[in-house]
Amino acid sequence: SVTISTDITHKIITSLTNKMSANLQEFRIAGVTMTSLDLSFLLNSATELRRLDWQYSTIDSVDTTGFVVPSGSQRWRYFNFIILSNNSLSSTELDRVLNDYQTYILYTWYGLYPVGTIDLRSQTPSATRTVASDLAVTNLTATGYTILP
Repeated sequence: SVTISTDITHKIITSLTNKMSANLQEFRIAGVTMTSLDLSFLLNSATELRRLDWQYSTIDSVDTTGFVVPSGSQRWRYFNFIILSNNSLSSTELDRVLNDYQTYILYTWYGLYPVGTIDLRSQTPSATRTVASDLAVTNLTATGYTILP
């Protein structure tokens, strides 16, 4: 496991701007330990980013502001694959990530029906979805996502 400080992570992520971010197809981290995963750089990404993948990591919280599609823009964003397996997100944080994703992405543009897989298997310590995320999971499944609990 690699330990990454929030400051270093922030510097790496904020460098993903303009053309680099717009052309990013996959964001993957594995085996890291960090207080917060900052996904705000996604605000700069366009339609090419299709895979959001973090596994075997210890992350206390996730900044999901990057899920928001800018109002009035012609851009759209969703992921064919979200892989959050073998992580240590708490149940509360897992619920928040799922709910923010379905709120900010799925209902930004009506008629957008993303299809893909969300892999939530083997969260530790046994962080499973709670009632708070049941609606998010129902909505994500209805659009064509396969949820691997």
